[in-house]
Amino acid sequence: MKKITVLLLSVAMFAVACSNKTNKNDKGEGAENATDPTVIENPSTATEPEAAINPDSAPNIAFEQDKVTLPTIIEGESVEVVFNYTNTGQSNLILSNVEPTCGCTVADDEGWSKEPLAPGEKGKIKVVYNSEGRGTGEVTKSVVIRSNALAPNDVKEVTFNLTVNPKK
Repeated sequence: MKKITVLLLSVAMFAVACSNKTNKNDKGEGAENATDPTVIENPSTATEPEAAINPDSAPNIAFEQDKVTLPTIIEGESVEVVFNYTNTGQSNLILSNVEPTCGCTVADDEGWSKEPLAPGEKGKIKVVYNSEGRGTGEVTKSVVIRSNALAPNDVKEVTFNLTVNPKK
């Protein structure tokens, strides 16, 4: 009987402890936003939190072309491709990462801006494809761009294709 009483008392204390969901700060005040589902922790929109909450005021990225066809090159040559885009949203657009999906394509820090792009402004992303040791024929490569645009446009994929002819 004593074991059952101890068990029931333990379960009751656990249930009471789990039901108290108010987080307290150092002063004993409730930390309301700790459990507030409307708070979005996104460092890309930290300077414009209303953009994270309101889709009507969010930034948006729109590419002139998300698929680019490049001229034919000879094996061993490199070629630069530029993807032009516009912030078609209502607040500043910030690119957080530009990542080619292959080591043969490079997007260095000079190839894209980390500065906020105001609504209506245009930007460009430059990447370089190096065909050295990559074979010949038709090539298609992708670049993934991450930004503070509203999903699903927060992650965009652009591609380019070209033909690589063998050395003579």
